[in-house]
Amino acid sequence: MSKPVALDFLPAPLNVAGGTEYRHETYKLEAGDAASRYKSGSQAFPGYQFTDARDVERDIVAVYTELGTRFTPEWQVSLATRAEHYSDAGDTAIGKLATRYDFNPRFALRATASTGFRAPTLAEQNFSATNVTPTVSNIQLAVNSPAATLLGAPQLKPEESENVSLGLVFEPLDNVFASIDIFQIDIDERIINTGNLNGPAVRDAIASNGIFFQGSSANLAFFTNGVDTRTEGVDLVLDWSTDLDAYGQIRWNLTGTRIKTEVTHIKNASPQLGGGLLITPVIISGLEESTPEHKFSISANYYFGDFNFLLRLTRYGESSQLSSDAGTGLAPFTLNTISPETLTDIALGYDFNDAFSLTLGANNLFDKNPEETATITRGATNASVYPTFAPYSVDGTYYYLRSSFRF
Repeated sequence: MSKPVALDFLPAPLNVAGGTEYRHETYKLEAGDAASRYKSGSQAFPGYQFTDARDVERDIVAVYTELGTRFTPEWQVSLATRAEHYSDAGDTAIGKLATRYDFNPRFALRATASTGFRAPTLAEQNFSATNVTPTVSNIQLAVNSPAATLLGAPQLKPEESENVSLGLVFEPLDNVFASIDIFQIDIDERIINTGNLNGPAVRDAIASNGIFFQGSSANLAFFTNGVDTRTEGVDLVLDWSTDLDAYGQIRWNLTGTRIKTEVTHIKNASPQLGGGLLITPVIISGLEESTPEHKFSISANYYFGDFNFLLRLTRYGESSQLSSDAGTGLAPFTLNTISPETLTDIALGYDFNDAFSLTLGANNLFDKNPEETATITRGATNASVYPTFAPYSVDGTYYYLRSSFRF
């Protein structure tokens, strides 16, 4: 519900909004048939065991309110709060304060401060599975299982975040619209998967859970509130048009992002696991280095009569990630790196009438691929030829024909 309310002491109406939400979430995982659960199973992936099976649910109730107004014709402010109750994760209350000041029609300053909350999903709390090779078994353990309890794995807690941003909105030239925003996001108790854990305590816990494994060793992982992180970045957006009179119009768009994530705290393992680090360098590398630090894109949309043509160039910065030894899942670690690359997308569209249009296009027109992975990181099947963390598709050029019908 939303309603503007006129107040004598405000130059503009106070917009009062509120709402409520109810969600019922379910998660179910059934055991595989007997043949799939026998020893190593088919293709080294056994069917889900009876100990993997889950059938859980939860209820979530939320309410929110928002107030927004202008204290002066140039200054607008909004304040929002939201409260949620999770039947399995407890209660939370978060808020957001946003403001914008228009110094003149061509220049404005905006800022936002907010808190956030994310409860662990039912899958993060309950999923488990086993994968085996001739020499090692890799087991994903449900954090609420008896085996995880034996290892001292704590129950998952909600993630909490603090977010701040500051931005400029301006028109540097006539009909050229730009925005620059800088932001910082701190996430506490971030939920991630642990690195591969092994040793006598791990093997005992696996056996106590009734999980069969083959090979000389077994690695185990589970979801945990393993780290705190800080993400800092800046976003740039620029839009403008070129009018070609009788020859149509070109709409330009330029975007740029610089983003960097740093792990600020790493949780130690339980005493049952020796008190060492739960989070391996592979996990840290995935958080800090697998996303390109820079990404830029410029596009031109040309409109002429019923035709339209798109040309877009996207530049990705360098990204990398450590990989563990394929045989043990542990050290030595190998760094796979994807060099900076520029991708080209094109599309040609035609509007047959106000309702129906067709577009023929190609993404990654020049068939760019990331560098292949180091052979040692490809596993026993040698299947992981391209990095899984690639910021663009490893399948090369993608052609499509799209129809749109509006009514």
